[in-house]
Amino acid sequence: MLHFLMPPWPTAIVGTGYAARQRAITLSGDPRIKLVGFIGHSPAASEKFMAEFGIGTGDETLLAGAHLVFVCTVNRDHGLWVRRALEQGAHVVVEYPLALDAAEGAALIALARERRLLLHVEHIELMSGIHQALAGQMAAVGPVHLARYSNVVARLPEPGRWTFSVDLFGFPLVGALSRLSRLVDLVGPVASVFCQNRYFDLTPDGYYRGCSCVAQLQFECGAVGQLAYAKGAGCYQSETRLELAGSRGAVIHDGEKLLVLDGQDTRILEPGSRRGLFERDTRMVLDVLQGRGELYTTPERSLHILATAAACERSAALGRSEAVEVPALPIG
Repeated sequence: MLHFLMPPWPTAIVGTGYAARQRAITLSGDPRIKLVGFIGHSPAASEKFMAEFGIGTGDETLLAGAHLVFVCTVNRDHGLWVRRALEQGAHVVVEYPLALDAAEGAALIALARERRLLLHVEHIELMSGIHQALAGQMAAVGPVHLARYSNVVARLPEPGRWTFSVDLFGFPLVGALSRLSRLVDLVGPVASVFCQNRYFDLTPDGYYRGCSCVAQLQFECGAVGQLAYAKGAGCYQSETRLELAGSRGAVIHDGEKLLVLDGQDTRILEPGSRRGLFERDTRMVLDVLQGRGELYTTPERSLHILATAAACERSAALGRSEAVEVPALPIG
């Protein structure tokens, strides 16, 4: 059972980027929340954030007075700030990934359980209209035997962009965890992987101008899959395409249209919107902290996704197939 207090709840934000801003927009307009400050990294970004939301910046001591903490900083530091917040007795919302290492993720989940604190790992892709439309067709598709997902972004990064840093972003499929998340939600858990990864123009300090990562997935249900994720240099045309083929039909999302095929007819469905997902996620968390409703995902589910991504990283490094090994969690 979670530890509850009456609102308004003192709340802190770690980060000043896009996700942090989306959280702050919702939080600053909710009477259940009292924003007590934020923790930034860049002085210029912190000044802008401070001016927009009228709250001051701080350091780790800010967490001591917070009932709720949103961790929206670079991927490398997620685990660090989640642990600090939990140890101070705060409920935590963290953007994916929970950590760059699955064992660290499991330890954080165990700590939240021990302290009776909420730990929510954001996976707003599962709430999108596109994903919900896909999920709504799975019964018509039947048991899946083939899954293919390609996400290519043909845009060069700005110099020093953290999402093109091996250290700050993490292994491509760890940093871009939502791609695996969508496949697992639609098809089921992954048993083993074989992955290859290449960085383009990798510098001594770990920044790159592009990457290409392809993983072959063996799902526990028997389905096979391929996930391709690439961005920056080496990419010449952007693409988002997800295809699931089953015993009774197939569903394809080509980035714009959602197609459903049953062997005879092809139907085109409205894929839905991605707008307002951070707001929905934030308000769901606040409702749960008041003892109302429930969340759409669990940290345990996110841990399986993280363990799958970690297996991809090991496979790419070792050049062999790797089993997905989810760290054990305490019972209860």
